Amino acid sequence: MISQVFILSSKGDHLIYKDFRGEAGNDIVSIFYEKVTALTGDQPPVVMNHKDIYFVHIRQGGLYWVATTTAGSSPFTITEFLNRLAALVKDYCGSLSEKSVQMNFALIYELLDEIVVSLCAAPPFGYRWCCKVLIYVKKDVASNLHSYRPEEDSGLTVKKSL
Repeated sequence: MISQVFILSSKGDHLIYKDFRGEAGNDIVSIFYEKVTALTGDQPPVVMNHKDIYFVHIRQGGLYWVATTTAGSSPFTITEFLNRLAALVKDYCGSLSEKSVQMNFALIYELLDEIVVSLCAAPPFGYRWCCKVLIYVKKDVASNLHSYRPEEDSGLTVKKSL
């Protein structure tokens, strides 16, 4: 079960933070960043722990994509979720960068709500998710993705001239 999902910049600025279960305090973001920057080497481990909280993270687009969980959850499943979330954000926002996340933070929060809470008709608190872009295109935003064509309005005719 996922407790929190957050996205951090490479400098540790918190861009997105969603707490589903309330199992950790608000300082969990800074604890993660301190742990990840204290490690030596280029690639920190994907799973780290602090007391009873486990941090599962990936790094894409210069951002840390982090989910926290308690014992008993599969880190591979959570890693797959984070990869799919990053791919979904990239599909919607065009790129994975600090600027694109800041400019589209409301959309990302809505996507998180849809993915983790309501789309799969699962109980809340981060139990199941669905990260297929086509589902969202069909379900939520299909009308926004199509361009407006005045000839579809009743009683209007548009003549195209060259």
